[in-house]
Amino acid sequence: MSSVAQCAGAGELILHHYLPAEPGAITEADWARRAGQGFAGTTTAGQDGLRRKLPARHLT
Repeated sequence: MSSVAQCAGAGELILHHYLPAEPGAITEADWARRAGQGFAGTTTAGQDGLRRKLPARHLT
């Protein structure tokens, strides 16, 4: 997951639809840390309603 985001040049990796086998077995911070290994950008454990504004890209 993180290698795809890294190769794509993403600035942020947002996790969604993740669920531990036992609730409380792993924190959101641990999910983000583990999933983001090898990724230089920010890794976020997403929650319902999370929104991000994407920067405008100018094609010339």
